[in-house]
Amino acid sequence: MLAASSPILWYTTRASGTVALVLFTATVVLGILSTTRVATTNWPRFALTDLHRRISMIALVFLGLHIVTTVLDSFVSVNLISVVVPFTSHYKPLWVGLGAVAPLFAAGSRAEVAIAGAAPRKGGNAQPFFGRIDRLAVA
Repeated sequence: MLAASSPILWYTTRASGTVALVLFTATVVLGILSTTRVATTNWPRFALTDLHRRISMIALVFLGLHIVTTVLDSFVSVNLISVVVPFTSHYKPLWVGLGAVAPLFAAGSRAEVAIAGAAPRKGGNAQPFFGRIDRLAVA
């Protein structure tokens, strides 16, 4: 594994983590607003849903950047196993472990939405689950 320590990696790790946290917070707020069906004449519900999906995808990009730069930076020893298996890091195991658990909850939430979307509706026009499998990649 390539390991390097430079101020650029250190700052990129911190900045990407902070941006990802802010974007995921915005995603949660927009998700709550879209499920409570908040809409105005200037801001329709479909725009809110679209913004929610786009911000969540951008947040995933910053999360990926944060993970990659954290593993590559040798200033703190966080290996790839610690990223995947929660609470196994030697560096701040609680916080790195919570960071490893969070994407699992996000994936579970996304899977739940895809499964609920495949459930039969009153009109009987539900699509099969595998017809919606592509939606698992889009938050």
